[in-house]
Amino acid sequence: MFCVVQVILATNVAESSVTIPGVSYVVDSCRSLEIFWDRNIKHHSPRLVWISQSQVIHFVDLFFLIT
Repeated sequence: MFCVVQVILATNVAESSVTIPGVSYVVDSCRSLEIFWDRNIKHHSPRLVWISQSQVIHFVDLFFLIT
């Protein structure tokens, strides 16, 4: 008999309120892709940044609220 473990590697999982049945683990990278104005090229450009400590606390609170 096989044991199936579903894992999601993602970011902003708690903010999106996505519920996927049968998921065993969710690994959040604590990173967010944000858009910033780049003065050098005079254009918007995406930047990968760390999320804030308050966002982490919010995610943890949501996790324990759901489970």
